[in-house]
Amino acid sequence: MSQDEVTLADILKQTGYLTAGVVGGPWLKKVFGLNKGFEYYNDYDIGTLNGRLADQVTDAAVRWVEEAKNKNIFLFLNYFDPHYPYEPPKDFVAPFFQKNPHIFYQLSKLQQIIASYDGEILYMDYHIGKLLENLKANNLYDNSMIIVTADHGDLFGEHGKFGHGDYLWQEEIHVPLFIKYPAGEISPQQSNLRIQLTDILPLICKRLGINIPENIQGDVPPKIEHPIMAETYPLKEISKDGYWRAIFDKDYKFLWNSENNHRLFNLRKDPAEQLNLIEKKPQVAGRMLSNMERYLADLPKTSHDSAEREIDEDTKKALESLGYIK
Repeated sequence: MSQDEVTLADILKQTGYLTAGVVGGPWLKKVFGLNKGFEYYNDYDIGTLNGRLADQVTDAAVRWVEEAKNKNIFLFLNYFDPHYPYEPPKDFVAPFFQKNPHIFYQLSKLQQIIASYDGEILYMDYHIGKLLENLKANNLYDNSMIIVTADHGDLFGEHGKFGHGDYLWQEEIHVPLFIKYPAGEISPQQSNLRIQLTDILPLICKRLGINIPENIQGDVPPKIEHPIMAETYPLKEISKDGYWRAIFDKDYKFLWNSENNHRLFNLRKDPAEQLNLIEKKPQVAGRMLSNMERYLADLPKTSHDSAEREIDEDTKKALESLGYIK
């Protein structure tokens, strides 16, 4: 990442917050520049396909909170457990087999994979819970703003695909977002509002009374004025199906493809994205494509001055095992 980019950690550090990050995934290591703005950044012992486990992330976070609890703090945590290979501790797989672990070996391979994935989510959730317990024990929970979200989901045979990163199906990009406001400012509620991850930074700034920097792509929910979009540009060595962009408009989702394999779906009537309406609704597709092109053309230009860096051998092996580098 270019060191000219402004990060949330930069903004909060300049506002007087003590900033810390604890990460579990290989490509969040310091060598990629994502530690910018963090006074403390813990990326230790990440050198395998699984990254670091949730218990290690939580333990490191708890140690830091214990030292910094009397200050205004911003803590970013990256939990990596729900990634292939799915190898949760046995105790966290058992709940998905009627509490009889022997059933596991009688299921199909796909059922075993999905149950193991669910077990990894449960394991991660358990250790997030341990962190929240610590915040409560230190009288930090009530007055904290806590946001939980994700960068992607995984495919398990839907659309004939597995994993993530090569496509923009709903299974991959419709991710959780939980927000707990301080001291019960907002009662628990659900919202059908579509937002994207870039909206989280201005949302936080707005709540803290911090000026939102210029050239920020996001808006402050619920006033989202930009189109909701997603993009993926997989390496040609990984996917032969090209690049994808998605844009949403009410019930419709339009998928642009660099190989001219565009798609249009009505998510209300067809949430599984089975019926491509591109030929039946050419005007809808054309309007959404125009909105996509206009939005992308108006976005602030990103910096290209990021210098090449040498990565350590453990990081290189981890990224190779995940298919990110060859």
